[in-house]
Amino acid sequence: MNLTPRRLFNAGLLLLIIAGCEPKETEEAAPPPLVPPPTPPAATVQFTQEQFSELRWLEGDWMGKMPDGTAFYESYRVINDTTVQMYALSDSTLVAKTDSSRIYLSGGRIYNEGRDGSRSVVERMDSTGVYFIPDRGGYRYVWMPIAPNEWSAKLENGTVYPMTRVRR
Repeated sequence: MNLTPRRLFNAGLLLLIIAGCEPKETEEAAPPPLVPPPTPPAATVQFTQEQFSELRWLEGDWMGKMPDGTAFYESYRVINDTTVQMYALSDSTLVAKTDSSRIYLSGGRIYNEGRDGSRSVVERMDSTGVYFIPDRGGYRYVWMPIAPNEWSAKLENGTVYPMTRVRR
């Protein structure tokens, strides 16, 4: 075969094309996406109004303890068969509301929705507690009844907030 300059050029071009198509072993991984990963899907467990009524143990005014021992106060009121309203209170006078959330039953699911739009959904509810998973922002947590006038909230990071009833 006679290697003319034209054939050498075509052969070189062909090698460049082939080399460019082969995957590189030292190629770096693609950078992570700029969009955060989606939150876990909402729980698929279906609850009834009768099961939602089991949350009536929350009703009343509560004093909680932060990990450093500082007290905080919350009030839970049953509004109707499908809604419990929670208010964070500024101090032991139980008067000034500083924040709120709503626990409600909708479409067979039980949600805890904050004023900021964050929302958790109940994944499971049994004698050991009410287990929430994030639906729109937030984190996993569980409300664990201990006695008629005591319960605790435990976050997924292990932080526990003991709650004591101060008024029904």
